[in-house]
Formats: sequence, C-alpha cells, structure tokens
Amino acid sequence: MGKRLNESVKLIEKAYRRKMKKERWDQTFPSFKSFKIDNHFNSHTEDLRITVTDILKIDERERFSKISNLTPHGSNYIISSIVCPICRHPALLNKHWNSFICNNPDHERKIYEITRVDIIEKLKIKELVY
Repeated sequence: MGKRLNESVKLIEKAYRRKMKKERWDQTFPSFKSFKIDNHFNSHTEDLRITVTDILKIDERERFSKISNLTPHGSNYIISSIVCPICRHPALLNKHWNSFICNNPDHERKIYEITRVDIIEKLKIKELVY
C-alpha cells in the first residue's frame, strides 16, 4: 500500500514540475502578453519599436528592429518574425530557443532576442512634452 502511495505522490510531483516549467516557458515566449502590449496593436505593428540583442555577441550594442509577422494564438498574438537590424531580411522565430535567427550569407549567423518593446506614439508624445 505504501509503495503505491509513494509512486502516486511522485507522479503528482512530476506533473506539477512539468506544469510550472510550461508556465515559465510561456512567460518568456515572444508574445504581446509577455511584453505587456495591448492586442489592438496587431494591426498597427509599425507603431512598435523592438530593441534586440545578439545572443552570440552580448557585448555588442542593442539594435532596433520592427515586427514583420504576427501569428494569432488564442486571444494573444505571437511575434513570429522580425526584421534583421543589419540586413533588413526577415529573421524567423526558433521556438526551441525563443529567439530569432537570421541566416543571411552577407553577414555571419545572427541570433536575436527581444529585450524591450516601445510604442513610438508614446515616445513622440514624451519628446513633445519635454
């Protein structure tokens, strides 16, 4: 009896760890919800400015990019591709790394991670006020 009870507790713990791992993974996924962006910006992606960093060269400066494609996921939107800040070609999302990869032969392989998303309208308003 004790052996069955011990096995069931281990299975419950394993399911709980799997659930928590999935929740942490979903929080880092490049979606509107994880960056706290309103869903009405899905049709106005040109108003969003993305700050990206190169994962392979962390000491390099941050660069700015734009969203090139969105994918709906339930009531949320996932950023599925961005514009490469160096060559202006699309960098596609790699779901295993939660990052964007550009394989353009003009430059070496670039792997970008989104660090911040800014709304350009708010930036313009702040510039006018100050």
